[in-house]
Amino acid sequence: SLIAAVCDGSPLLTNAEAQAQVVEDIESYVTSNAGPALSLLSIFLWFLVIAGELEEVCGFVSGVLKVASTERKSVIEIEGDKLKIVSLSYPRVVLLLVTSFVRVGIAVFLFVFGAYWLALTWNIEELVLNAAALEFVMSLDELLFAAFGPLTAKALVRNTEALTGLHAGNSKAKKLYANQLIAVLFSIVAVAVAGILVVLPNLNQMNSLSEMLCGGDLNFVYLNLEGFPQRAATEIQSKEAGRRKKTSAESSGPIAR
Repeated sequence: SLIAAVCDGSPLLTNAEAQAQVVEDIESYVTSNAGPALSLLSIFLWFLVIAGELEEVCGFVSGVLKVASTERKSVIEIEGDKLKIVSLSYPRVVLLLVTSFVRVGIAVFLFVFGAYWLALTWNIEELVLNAAALEFVMSLDELLFAAFGPLTAKALVRNTEALTGLHAGNSKAKKLYANQLIAVLFSIVAVAVAGILVVLPNLNQMNSLSEMLCGGDLNFVYLNLEGFPQRAATEIQSKEAGRRKKTSAESSGPIAR
């Protein structure tokens, strides 16, 4: 039958190619749990990208607060061939803080929906492409600035010293270890939550779908006779046995009476 050919992955299949591709994708996803493992790995790598973005935002906010001033003017000094920000006026500080909060919101939004998107992707090839696409989304702002940013702005960014955080100094090594520990813990929690809430239910759904498509008796066809669909069994094994029996009878010659 056609459904048996689809579920068996017959190379001679000429119809229902889309259904055969769906069955093949499901089998490749659930076989040896390769699909869920790759989904969790993609979510883990995606979390590392978001964690790097959040760490960069936190360092920037810490540096802005360190040079924040209550006056309405900013002070910038020239040290050698570099520009050093000594103080920032409070309107600029407020603007930079609001921008940083927006960056945090966008990063969290992209992580949640990006992880959900990766967890629901059950095609192995599309899963790898989607993970690469998410990385491209995170670097899109830098690409746009490098391509279309004014030369003056690029020169100022290149020649300005980076802002140091509030806790820079002797405790830098301890802070680094603490940040790494927090990143590892959050990554484990994020992957575990994604696995329990999305990946595991998706795996169960794939198994149920595979059972619905290719479980039970597959040797049947539906006939549409005068508007009334009817089910007819296709006894492939019995027909092959009858054909072999007929062939053996013809090869043995006439039977003497």
